[in-house]
Amino acid sequence: MLALIGYRKFPIFYSEEGRITRRVPEYFLEYVSGIREKEVIAIGSLPNLKLRRRVVIGDQVINPSFERRKETLAKKIYVYPEKKGEETVRNVYSIGLVLKGPRFPVFLPILYIFPIRLSSNSIVGKGLEGMMELLEELGVEVTLGTKSQEGTTLEVHDPEAESDYTVLVDDFGRVIDTSLCFHSDESLYLFELVLLYRNRRGSR
Repeated sequence: MLALIGYRKFPIFYSEEGRITRRVPEYFLEYVSGIREKEVIAIGSLPNLKLRRRVVIGDQVINPSFERRKETLAKKIYVYPEKKGEETVRNVYSIGLVLKGPRFPVFLPILYIFPIRLSSNSIVGKGLEGMMELLEELGVEVTLGTKSQEGTTLEVHDPEAESDYTVLVDDFGRVIDTSLCFHSDESLYLFELVLLYRNRRGSR
C-alpha cells in the first residue's frame, strides 16, 4: 500500500497490485492523514510492480534511453510507522517503481545502485547525444567511430576506471556489443554500461 500526498487535494492510494484504490486499511489512512507536506510518498508496503531503472539528476528523472518521458520525483519518502520523512536522494543511478500520478508518472526510488557525481544539475539532452554529453561531464571521453548496418562503434576512454574499450550501439544508444568482459541480464544503454563498469572497477 502506497500513497501520493500533496499532489491533489486528497491523497492518492495504491493497492498491492499498484492500482489506484479507495480501499485503505485504517492504520494507513490514519498514518497518511498525519503527513502535512506536499509532493511526498508514504509507504505501507511495496506493491507488486515491475522495477524500472532510472537516472536521477537533480529533480530530473531520466529513462536509461535518455528519451523525454516526463516523470516526476517525490520530495520526501515516508515509511510506516516513521513520523519523519527522508529526503529523496538525487544524482544517483537507481531502481524503483513508477506510479501513475495526477499529471505525470511519479518515480519512487527503491534501491540506489551508485551516485553520479556532477558539478551541476544541468538539463540533460536526449538520446545518444544526451548520454555522451553527460558522460563528458563525468570525465569520460567518447569518440565516434565507424557506422555500419550493425550500429555505431564508439571508443570510450575513462580515466577514473583506468580503461579504454570499444562499444557498439544502435541508433538509440542501446549496447549491442562491447570489447569489455562484462555481462548483464538486462539490455543496457551506453550510459549505464560505462557507469556500471566504472563502479565495478572502483569497488575492487
